[in-house]
Amino acid sequence: MKHQEFIMTAADKQELFAQSWAPDTPTGLVCLVHGFGEHSGRYTHVAQAMVKADYAVIAFDQRGHGRTAGKQGFTPSYNLSLHDIDKLISEGQKRFPHLPTFLYGHSMGGGMVLNYTLRYKPKLQGVIATSPWLRLTTPPPAAVTGIARLIGSVWKGFTITGKHENGILSRDPAVDEAHIADPLTHSAISAALFFGANDGGAWVLSQAADFPLPLLLMHGDADKLTSFAASQEFAQNAPAATTTFKAWLGYYHETHNDIGKEEVIATIISWMNEQL
Repeated sequence: MKHQEFIMTAADKQELFAQSWAPDTPTGLVCLVHGFGEHSGRYTHVAQAMVKADYAVIAFDQRGHGRTAGKQGFTPSYNLSLHDIDKLISEGQKRFPHLPTFLYGHSMGGGMVLNYTLRYKPKLQGVIATSPWLRLTTPPPAAVTGIARLIGSVWKGFTITGKHENGILSRDPAVDEAHIADPLTHSAISAALFFGANDGGAWVLSQAADFPLPLLLMHGDADKLTSFAASQEFAQNAPAATTTFKAWLGYYHETHNDIGKEEVIATIISWMNEQL
């Protein structure tokens, strides 16, 4: 396996930390978008499994996350984040040309890849979204979001730092323990990023019928962070012929890190193989 770390330069000249994993002769490319408060390095085991199946994987640390420089949790605008996904795909296709390309996002990244696909209509082999942020399982009170939206409109650098609730990501306690101990994870989010993701999720739900590409949508029904019901709603309204919805019974938010994660990752790989 070949592993490389490098810098991608975004449209506004922001430098984004990125990395890739690849077999000697890849037969497909996966562009991976991580979720809120984490980083691309938390998907190394997913990438390694995909490399064994002859897929190259490219991922980056989103603005305000991981090894990308900047204030933790801060993103100037949600639209810039969507443009960063476009850059990720073009960078991946430059490094691994002429390969069928898949876009894979988890949680906030899952909502973003759905939003990106609806807006940009890229020419891809398919899209994978796991536990996407379309709605939160327990939305914050309207009074709180109203005040945060107002402050964020006049103070662009405004961020809120929450508290990570132990045992919420996976039924495997080691996952949450590692997340808390990881110096590259955090729970800070800017108003622009929160409302971009939250409002963007509502918009994605309203556009489900127009989703233009083959889609694998997966969600654990015991997710305490992002809404399983919202994923069901999207899948029910998306084009039936090209949409596959997989409910993981009893699974928490990070299906790819939960007990039984091997089956989750194998399901993604099997679905991609079917699209080739």
